[in-house]
Amino acid sequence: MKIFSNKETKKEVINWAVFISVALSLYFSGLYKPLISGVQRVILSTGIIQPDTDKEPLDSSGPVSMKLMNERGEVLNLADLRGKVVFVNFWATWCPPCKAEMPGIQELYEEVKSDDIVFVMLSRDQEFQKAIDFKHDEAYSFPVFAVASNIPQQFTGSAIPRTYVLNKKGEVVSAKSGMAKYNTSSFKDFLQELAKE
Repeated sequence: MKIFSNKETKKEVINWAVFISVALSLYFSGLYKPLISGVQRVILSTGIIQPDTDKEPLDSSGPVSMKLMNERGEVLNLADLRGKVVFVNFWATWCPPCKAEMPGIQELYEEVKSDDIVFVMLSRDQEFQKAIDFKHDEAYSFPVFAVASNIPQQFTGSAIPRTYVLNKKGEVVSAKSGMAKYNTSSFKDFLQELAKE
């Protein structure tokens, strides 16, 4: 008895076997993460996924207060940044979408950072040193922080990447869950307009 009765069926089985072998090789070698991150960077480069740029507070519970630890181990409070526009991004080194949006965030940081616009890149890695090493390996210049207290209710959700923009009063005026292209003229204008208020 023949298992494969015609050439088309045999060809399809071989194609599927090759596809499954490649997929398993990528998975078990760990190469799927850079591949996924690369595909996500291409998607972001199209500008299809963009953050909200409405300036109205999204939450009525007031200014955000939360303790952070910087790369030197110093603890500060997010509330200390009132009077500045704050770009807050929750990310992790093991998160492909987080890694995919990082180059755009770095470009945004280089273009808009000032005394009035600051960046808080909050690592969710179990070991904060991994985030610091990743930042240095990738030659990113934005500051990275670890969470040093409970996450406040204004920062809802557990998915990452998650990004918020705080106005000068410390209120959340933009929230985006999932990756997005932040280095756009409209988002830069949004941050700069908030800084003028």
